[in-house]
Amino acid sequence: MNKDEVRQHLTGPITSIATPFERDGSVDYENLRLQLDLYIERGSRTMLLTVGDSQYICLSDDEIAEITRVTVEHTAGRAMVVAADRYLDTRRSIAFAEFAKGLKADVVMVLPPNWGNSCTPSTVAAHYGAVSEGRPVMIVTGLFIPHGDAFALEAIERSLDLNPNIVAIKDDMCGDFARRLSLLAHERVAVFAGGLKVNHINMWPYGCDGYM
Repeated sequence: MNKDEVRQHLTGPITSIATPFERDGSVDYENLRLQLDLYIERGSRTMLLTVGDSQYICLSDDEIAEITRVTVEHTAGRAMVVAADRYLDTRRSIAFAEFAKGLKADVVMVLPPNWGNSCTPSTVAAHYGAVSEGRPVMIVTGLFIPHGDAFALEAIERSLDLNPNIVAIKDDMCGDFARRLSLLAHERVAVFAGGLKVNHINMWPYGCDGYM
């Protein structure tokens, strides 16, 4: 998908997929499929996997891969699918992005590793650049929370300047930062709040496409 198509799918309600579990802790794929059907029927044009709501902390790499596969296959083109990685080094993040592309996921939300808060704006931009070669990717600002607003805005601006395959930004920092982010990025890529109506309304006058 190109940037305009991604923005169209991120306009309106965005479904953040909550992974359902059986009592024994295994993934309940039947109810995952039912969840996808429900949200698509209710008008959501994007099925969004995330590190947080999709409970990646409880999942193995194999389970994340299978949830991604089931989500893409069951959605079957009825909505845009955003796959998500989790704190992967650049090599593994590229491999996951290729896997998601092979499944025909539309976008990959990339969450770079930040061991010991060691990222810099340059390393963040380089990571997004490597992962986005030939693949549309989404930034998530949760990475930047330990570093503060100025760091985050510099890293995002560098990433957008260098990497044309960045197509969207999901904001988790909120408040004044979200407004500044919208002014910086909204004319270039789709931008949306990571949750709660108050955060969406906070961003709306400054440029915000959808809501979760």
